[in-house]
Amino acid sequence: MNKNFLLALLLFVSAIAGSQNPLPAIAFPNAGSGPGKFEPAKEGNTSTASIFFETDRSELSPEARQTLDELAPTLLQAPDYQVNIEAFTDDRGTEQYNLRLAADRAASVQNYLAAKGLIADKTSVQNWGEKKAAGPTDQGRQKSRRVDVAVNAFFFNAYEAL
Repeated sequence: MNKNFLLALLLFVSAIAGSQNPLPAIAFPNAGSGPGKFEPAKEGNTSTASIFFETDRSELSPEARQTLDELAPTLLQAPDYQVNIEAFTDDRGTEQYNLRLAADRAASVQNYLAAKGLIADKTSVQNWGEKKAAGPTDQGRQKSRRVDVAVNAFFFNAYEAL
């Protein structure tokens, strides 16, 4: 068989398998780093980052944009990927308000990554609002005002053996 055909078939099958098996929730070990601090966590082909926000805000700060700029090359280098976005708020405000704020924060991150080349169909978004708030302290609230992003890159190194 033709190598190009086999490679295309492999990519097609992996895309189908990826869409039928959504990624499980991912723990983000760097979520407590604080605003403006990027400490990428990398496990295998997964890169994670936390994007922090000011109270009642969904706009990306310059630090958040820099963090996403550092994460974006993973998207561009991988032949296939899945992006998992989880948005959180602190415990202030109503549950409905916090869910809307979490959705707005997730949209800010997703739209910024889309401008960098992210394909929307390869993105899952979960808006937690205050459901997973870190606590009623100032430190807990600061940690809760975030969006966690995980980029799972899929590389097919064995295709040359076909």
